[in-house]
Amino acid sequence: MRFLWIFIIFPATLATNIEIFEKEFLDLSNSEDNVILWKNLFLKLNTVLSKTLKLEEDLENIKKRLDSQHSWTTILRRQDGTVSFNRSWNEYGNGFGDPNGEYFMGLQRIHELTTYGPPQELMIILKDFDGQTRYAKYDRFRIGSEAEKYALLELGQYNGDAGDDFSIHRGHKFTTPDQDNDDNETRNNGAVFQGGWWFFGLGYHGYLNGPYRSQGNSNGFGISWHSFRLWNHSLKYAEMRIRPKL
Repeated sequence: MRFLWIFIIFPATLATNIEIFEKEFLDLSNSEDNVILWKNLFLKLNTVLSKTLKLEEDLENIKKRLDSQHSWTTILRRQDGTVSFNRSWNEYGNGFGDPNGEYFMGLQRIHELTTYGPPQELMIILKDFDGQTRYAKYDRFRIGSEAEKYALLELGQYNGDAGDDFSIHRGHKFTTPDQDNDDNETRNNGAVFQGGWWFFGLGYHGYLNGPYRSQGNSNGFGISWHSFRLWNHSLKYAEMRIRPKL
């Protein structure tokens, strides 16, 4: 919001002295007293507006500094299929891929960032092959330690247009093809869906670590978000980002 500056041009004979005039009484029926009154009012108004504008600029600068200090950190990115996400428990724990390309930061590092630092919020960005982009944001995100099987311990309030397909995974442990921590007694969802995730018994609603599929082969599980393009339709792009809550 910006304020409109108001400038008053007084006749030369009345504007030669811009000091605040002090008189014990002002006679409003007197033209000179009226000029004194209005001049002082506008001088004080301009002072208030000037200080308000300076305060507004200071607040904007503070906000920009906070934003720069609390930028988003990518913890997962899928974009072209150059990196396989059908990985072992140890690989998901340590991380793999290229931070500038296909990438998974590593569960241990994500656990440390979300547990020992300031509270973190999560942003999920999704794109399909038709050029549509959706997002899901959660105002709190924390996963447990390896001893806790990197469980999705906290996931805050949802906001966005992708649909809330992650909250159903809250509280579930991380499962990989070689370590079955889901609550399905008849199968390992990590092996079935060829990747690591916080699977629940039947599988998933949102799943970003499945096989990368080309546009012509996108009708199948992979990088999936049920509320956006159904559970069995694979997306073109997915990214998970975290940052300290402002």
